[in-house]
Amino acid sequence: ISTAYYGFTQFLPAFVGIFLVRRFSALGIAAGLISGDVAILALYGPGVDPAGINIGLIALLLNFAVTFVVSAVAKNESPHAPITTSDRPATRQPEGSAT
Repeated sequence: ISTAYYGFTQFLPAFVGIFLVRRFSALGIAAGLISGDVAILALYGPGVDPAGINIGLIALLLNFAVTFVVSAVAKNESPHAPITTSDRPATRQPEGSAT
């Protein structure tokens, strides 16, 4: 198993935050990614084996925790818009039809 596998798994909180939760801020996601990757390098470099637990899982849990905490603390300047928001009117009449 390489560090690329461990690093790739650190994107899971970002995907969950973007597609499901929609409450994670960009700052929280970035802080989570950085903390997860730093934890991987800190554990993988010296060859630490924390009780046989996969270091990617440990870093992923740290990533989720940091993402959640930073997103909760950091004020998001732009409000979350629903995916279905558009500038078009809610209903459109076919051309040529009488209203």
